[in-house]
Amino acid sequence: MLKRSVLAIGISLLLAGCGAPAIGGSGDGASESSSLVLTGPVKADFSNDKGGSCVWTPAAFLLTFTTGSVQNGVKLDFVAQVGVNAVGDPDAATPPRADGLTPLVVRAGGQAIKAASGTIHVTDGDVSTHAFKGTVEATMEDGTKVTGSWSCTAVFG
Repeated sequence: MLKRSVLAIGISLLLAGCGAPAIGGSGDGASESSSLVLTGPVKADFSNDKGGSCVWTPAAFLLTFTTGSVQNGVKLDFVAQVGVNAVGDPDAATPPRADGLTPLVVRAGGQAIKAASGTIHVTDGDVSTHAFKGTVEATMEDGTKVTGSWSCTAVFG
């Protein structure tokens, strides 16, 4: 237990020395935007959405993106494991998250719809400003298609 605490403090000090807020702290506030569109059984356009969030967990190279709620309460979220330089092309359907869902989830009508296939492209990531952007191309288990681009300025998770 003591080793974890010392490691967490060390990482916080290192990040703070690099100009980042401490782990668990927040930056200037997260923001997200997208041109994501859902077609098929679930239809939604996120181009006017500004109500979502974005969290960057640097120790795990993990980016969590969530849209705000749009037409009929539809939301979309994804968790992307990104590599060096904070870019990558993680699979939208595997591996399962801790909650048993896929990395990409559409939430509609009180249900969580899992991804059947596709990719979450993280095309650009600046860990010093916490700015990320990319695209999504995926098909959900119910046949809904998710396409478009996204961007966000993340807070630390």
